[in-house]
Amino acid sequence: MNMRPLDIPGLPLEGCQLIEASAGTGKTFSITRIYLRLLLEKQLDVRNILVMTFTRAATEELRGRIAAELRHALEHWGSFDAGDAFYQSMNSRFTAEEARPLLHRALLYLDEAPVFTIHGFCRRVLERHAFATGMDFDTSMEQELDDLVLDGVRDWYRRLADSADDYRKVAQRWPDPESFFSSFRQLLGKQLCLKVPDPEEMQSQWLAQKQVCREALQQHREALFALLVDTHKKRDERTKEWQALMDWLDQADDSPMPSEAAAFLDGRRWGRMANKQDIATWLACAIALKDEGAKLSGRLEQALADGLVVAGVEDINQSIQTAKRARRVMGFDDLVERLAQALEGKSGRQLAQALAGEYPVALVDEFQDTDPLQYRILQHIYTRERRQETALYLIGDPKQAIYAFRGGDVFAYLRARNDADAQWHMDTNWRSSTAMVQSVNRLFHGAPLDQPEAGVFGPGIEYAPVKASGKGDELPLQDAENRAALQLVHFPAHEEYADKRDQNKAGFRSVIAHWCAAEISRLLSGEVRLGDMPLQPRDIVILVRDRTEAEDMRQALDAVDLPSVYLSLREKLFASEQAGDLYQ
Repeated sequence: MNMRPLDIPGLPLEGCQLIEASAGTGKTFSITRIYLRLLLEKQLDVRNILVMTFTRAATEELRGRIAAELRHALEHWGSFDAGDAFYQSMNSRFTAEEARPLLHRALLYLDEAPVFTIHGFCRRVLERHAFATGMDFDTSMEQELDDLVLDGVRDWYRRLADSADDYRKVAQRWPDPESFFSSFRQLLGKQLCLKVPDPEEMQSQWLAQKQVCREALQQHREALFALLVDTHKKRDERTKEWQALMDWLDQADDSPMPSEAAAFLDGRRWGRMANKQDIATWLACAIALKDEGAKLSGRLEQALADGLVVAGVEDINQSIQTAKRARRVMGFDDLVERLAQALEGKSGRQLAQALAGEYPVALVDEFQDTDPLQYRILQHIYTRERRQETALYLIGDPKQAIYAFRGGDVFAYLRARNDADAQWHMDTNWRSSTAMVQSVNRLFHGAPLDQPEAGVFGPGIEYAPVKASGKGDELPLQDAENRAALQLVHFPAHEEYADKRDQNKAGFRSVIAHWCAAEISRLLSGEVRLGDMPLQPRDIVILVRDRTEAEDMRQALDAVDLPSVYLSLREKLFASEQAGDLYQ
């Protein structure tokens, strides 16, 4: 991989350019300057530069940052900071008389600039190219479809109840439609091909393994009997154990190994023999089958339940599609699917050509959150054949592409990297302290920086160490205990936590939450300072995995009289206690 430090003044303004940007390296700052170059050097109208990111809040922030950059350039052209290499380069290429009219026009039409989420872009295309995409004019788009999907799940549960056995298999894990919806909401309402282990195939493989093991044991029967049976005083008993083992291996079912057969495999009988390694090798297949057989019944039961779930998801998705057509509504994911289908349909080439003409340049922010279907849309528009007259900038962080819960797909990212004409990286963190940058470098490099990378992320994702700008050191954190910038906290299994170790994860979660609350109390005691001021509650953020952990954390903070705000709260307003009071 030929990765070069990002050179904004020298960055090509055509083709596919991949820009890898870690947190705090000035990603948005760079996007606004690339945007400025496109306006001045390509003399593009802002309405022809497509900017995409992945949340509505981010689109508004990006639009505001672009506007601020254009105003700064317009007001200061010819008097830029001598230390700003980008603006010095631009100043040498364009006079104020050349630049100002272009910047003024851009600001005038900036409200019409296409700065969208991926779903917003798909909606715009479907609306403006309704004939090419086969869209009904009266279809309601970008609808929240949770209620419709949940209705589909409830209908399936009612149909499932016709078979008491099938209902029991599903209800053991998902007792009601709401819990099923919560577990599988990422799969519901989408066109997917799901696969689970086939119980019949699992059983067939199990019987084949038993037969192979039986043949292997028979090959070593003479040696095993010489060492473990013939010379032992309980010769008859051990012969019966051997026969029980052979009989079990002959059985064409999934029953676990009987205790009499398992007794022949007891390692205490030969653990001190000179030939113990040979005996262990000869009996290894039977020992493995014994362990696997103890779990097989449960695995088969699980596979049957999983098969029901897959059939259920497919059934539910079919009913959801029918309901959406009847109501003429589309959800967010439907927008992406419909546009991808249109671009791959019989009018797809003409549609892609029209979109490439309308948006000859696209900048995709947070590209690591792009899934394969979304990337396919970009591939259809910004093809290799069009790279001389179009430009596609993919800006993202591959380290974040590994998180499936965000909806991204690391393989889509790696495919895009291979498709790119050039790969760039932003190598300086402008936000964090030097100590934090050094800690993160050491963690993700997987080894001291003077040694080869240990490959923390696996094949295809190399970690490029980031430099520290030093700006994060301007407000130093002063802690009397002089703790490291990045700390990993381990809860050892000593007496303080022993009573919690045997509990499930939920039981131990509160221990962690109360430890965090105690540490936050210490940080806010007045001894820890941020610059010249004591650390304040607003300076601290707590990241959790889900609402359950958030609630545990909130309760732990309440216990030490520390109020908190959960920023990802998704409770419906009209379900709140206050709404009920207001309604009364």
